[in-house]
Amino acid sequence: MYKILISILLIFTVNKVLISQNNIFLVINPKLGEESFVLNKIGINNLQNKLSFTRIDYYLSGFIVIHDGGQETAFPNKYILVKGNKKINELLGSADITKVEAIQFSVGVEQPTNNGDPTLWPNGHPLSPQSPSMHWGWTAGYRFAAIEGKAGSNLTTLFQLHGLGNENYFSQKINVQSELEDNKLTIKLDADYQEAVNNIDVSLGPIDHGTNTNDLTMLRNFNTRVFKATTSSTGIKELNQITDLFEFFPNPNNTGIIQFKNLWNSIPFSLEIYKLSGEKIIERKMYSASINIGNLNKGIYMVLIRTHDKSISKKLIIL
Repeated sequence: MYKILISILLIFTVNKVLISQNNIFLVINPKLGEESFVLNKIGINNLQNKLSFTRIDYYLSGFIVIHDGGQETAFPNKYILVKGNKKINELLGSADITKVEAIQFSVGVEQPTNNGDPTLWPNGHPLSPQSPSMHWGWTAGYRFAAIEGKAGSNLTTLFQLHGLGNENYFSQKINVQSELEDNKLTIKLDADYQEAVNNIDVSLGPIDHGTNTNDLTMLRNFNTRVFKATTSSTGIKELNQITDLFEFFPNPNNTGIIQFKNLWNSIPFSLEIYKLSGEKIIERKMYSASINIGNLNKGIYMVLIRTHDKSISKKLIIL
């Protein structure tokens, strides 16, 4: 009888553990400012450098999920090689997690793995030899992040920023919400790669491969500026509906005219344009679907549009 009770208890315990295990997925949506990211798409950084990216490769590791009232679950052997032009949907692992509060991770590869032999990893593993190469050498280890692109008014100036070094393996923590469905728990982040070159004058064509110049600034930007929690899917759907209604083009703009795609003469609306400092420079009641902005200098502005029941603000880039 005692053995039967023990067996029942073991079966119940095992089943409970199996049922409580959820598959933890990390989703990363590539962004260029407020828009979806693709290679060679034109953007502009905070220094008003016109730019486009031809390569964005970086490693993620050191994953810790904070969940269910402050508990921490680590996924120490998980490495992700992110190709910036692709959406990431990666399984971190399975764990007894039901509600995520934050995720912690690093850009790069930790010691001593960083200084190991990449040829020892099987083909297809993120740490195995890559093309283009993501391994710098025995002493320095892997390139934590490699971004390349073009800058300048005609996008003819090349820039390269490859960041590495054990001392530059920074950890970051982002508060997030998760979605749980059928034992699949999903953590969603947005990665705005325009922020990777914040305060870097790419118009000068920097070629920095190392640990302590623009390459370090780029890694610090990855640590503090690039990643944000994705808003809820319901919020995104509602925002997209309003954004579509107020869509204007071209943006970026070098024509001196912006036109509104879905606002007609029969729908009066108000338009306000602000500098990033908050100074209002244009305020107008609109009864047409276009406006002349030829007097605006090159730079980034915020456009606020209102109808009787809706309003939205969007970024405007003048080239």
